[in-house]
This record gives sequence, structure tokens and C-alpha cells, in this order.
Amino acid sequence: MRQDAFRALGGPCSIAIAPPFPKRIEEAFQSSRAELLRIEEKYSRFRESSLVSSINRLAGKQAVAIDEETFLLFSLADRLYTETNGVFDITTGTVSMLWDWKSRRIPSDAEVSLALQKVGWRNCVLKQDSIYLTQEGMQIDLGGLGKEYAVDRVATVLRNNQVSNALVNLSGDIFALGTNSLGQPWQVGIQHPRDQGKLLARISVSNGGLATSGDYERFFEYKGKRYCHIISPKTGYPVTHWQSVSVRADSCLRAGALASCCMLLGGQGLDLLRRSSVSFLAVDYQGKVLTRNSSSA
Repeated sequence: MRQDAFRALGGPCSIAIAPPFPKRIEEAFQSSRAELLRIEEKYSRFRESSLVSSINRLAGKQAVAIDEETFLLFSLADRLYTETNGVFDITTGTVSMLWDWKSRRIPSDAEVSLALQKVGWRNCVLKQDSIYLTQEGMQIDLGGLGKEYAVDRVATVLRNNQVSNALVNLSGDIFALGTNSLGQPWQVGIQHPRDQGKLLARISVSNGGLATSGDYERFFEYKGKRYCHIISPKTGYPVTHWQSVSVRADSCLRAGALASCCMLLGGQGLDLLRRSSVSFLAVDYQGKVLTRNSSSA
């Protein structure tokens, strides 16, 4: 097996290719990295030159031209917003910026209330060739969609480079092509949300995506309460019901969207997963594990 490990999209990434190897395996690795860089440069709100940054800067001023790729991503965000009654909302950037998990800063209720006035996908005008944020100060953040979309795009690049067996891993979001070097489904470990040195489960994945959303990657605790990086667009505060939610689906984008929606929906998120006919492994705030079609380690 050949592997390429590097950092992109703000975290550790790896691409493992199992036999049979394509004739131009290095070209496959290079093309995959190039695709990740393209997506990061286009959609990261932390890059001033990105499309998302341009949309945010021009909020309340003018519409911004978009291409078909971007329209499809925003259309998915629109559908998720509708299906979750506004719980999944990519305009939470203004509220998210109030929180700082490194300095353990908790914003005041007044700050949160003011920032929430700039949140609301309903205030965006999406057209086939443009998007307009109608309020100045609104901020789009593609967390929950961007990295997962990148995973699927890399898998497509690998297929186009005659790779039939590979595992794409972008900070724990996965797409598995074919099988591993033993000719078996790829085995992916799921981090225990409360014990960093322990796996919660091992999931078999082949020709599909796997994504995990949880409260344990970026968080701090204050006076016995955990504050994670997943912010509710309804309250402006971190979610609290789930410790982690892992979803296996036909694409990483679908898996990631469902995992994020479940985290945001709290207890109601389980109904969404069950209706979606996907495999999942979820841990609630009490540590209770709920699963369907996932094999524990």
C-alpha cells in the first residue's frame, strides 16, 4: 500500500492507495492535493481571496457571481435548512466568530443576541448564477459541508487517475474506494469522544463515505460545562445533546451533512438518521451508544 500524508483544510489528511496500483500513482497523489488546494482556496472563509470571503465582504451591498459547482453546494445548504426548520444554517459565521476555544472566551448574552440578528439563510437570495446576502455583516461558513465535499472530490480525482482501491481521510472524514490491500472493506476507527486513547468502534467501509461530528475536537470546559465548536443558529450557543455522531452513507458529503444536522437537532436528530436509511453510531450526553448497522470494536 502507498500512502501520502499532509495537512490541508486546517487539519491532517492522508490518501492510501491499495493494489492494483495505477501506472502514474504519483500523478494521482499530486492531482488529489491540487484538488484539495483548489477547494480550500475557493471556499475557505479564512482565505481573504476565496469566493466565500468575497460573498461575506459584499453582504448587504451586492450579489456575487457563482458557478454551477457553488450553486449545487448552496442548493444543498438550502435543502438542509428547510428540512431541519432552520437548524442547519450556513450563515452562522457571525456567531461562531464570537467564540474562541483557545482563549476559552464565552461571549455575553448581549453579544450573542446582536450576532444572531445577522444569522438566517432565509435572508439570502440564491440564484443559478449569483448569491446575495441581504444584511451587511452576514457571514457564510461552509463547516459541515466543505471538507466533506472535498473528500468526495478527491475520490473522483483518484477514480479519474485509474485508482480502484483507496482510502481518503481528511481529519476523520472518509471516502473508501474499493477494498484494502487484503481485498477486504477498509476498516476505519472511530475516536471515543471522552477517552482520547481509545476507539469507540471500527467501521467497515467500501465505496462509500463516513463522517463524524462531535463535541470533542474543539472545546473547552468552564465551571463543569463543555463548550464545543458546533453552534446552534437558534441560540448562538454550543450544542449539548450528543457527544458524537458518525454516519456511513453513499458519499462523505451526505454522511457529513446528516451527522452535522443530527448534532444540531439534539434528541430529534435520531429521527432524521432513521428516516434517512443510513448506518450510524451516536453517543448521547450520558454516554449511551445508539447504533444501526455499525460493528463495534
